[in-house]
Amino acid sequence: MQTKRATAAGMGLLLLGLLGCSGSQWAEVSGKVTVEDKPVTAGRITFVHEDGRTALAEIKADGTYHLEKAPAGNVKVGIVSMNFAYFESKMPKRYDKGKMQDPNNPNAAPPPALTPPPRGGVVSKRYENPKLSGLTANVKDGEHNKIDFPLKGGL
Repeated sequence: MQTKRATAAGMGLLLLGLLGCSGSQWAEVSGKVTVEDKPVTAGRITFVHEDGRTALAEIKADGTYHLEKAPAGNVKVGIVSMNFAYFESKMPKRYDKGKMQDPNNPNAAPPPALTPPPRGGVVSKRYENPKLSGLTANVKDGEHNKIDFPLKGGL
């Protein structure tokens, strides 16, 4: 009986040791996204590992992105250009106690005029879905990876 317990405990420690040696499986990644040498001024970049681990980052106004924790290994990448902060700023404002602005209130202030956000390089829709974009990257475990995405314009 003690032999079975010792064997089970030994196997558990061995498995724990093997998992511990496999590394963090995550790494830091930064880079720049451009279309025809113009920076993508707003959007999101998504890294998807074949095992399903996913990370995403916002693309800043200068076209750069930074992921503190991206899945290490070969990943598929999706990129969307859009000014998310602009559209979030146009959402109805919350008042005290979390109540939303009433759109049916005739005394409510008119909504702000929508003007297009400043635009840089616009990413083609073909790059949006990581599984279909054809964009890939090899993220090295335990390193700071610099991965740029110089994209072509058009459909």
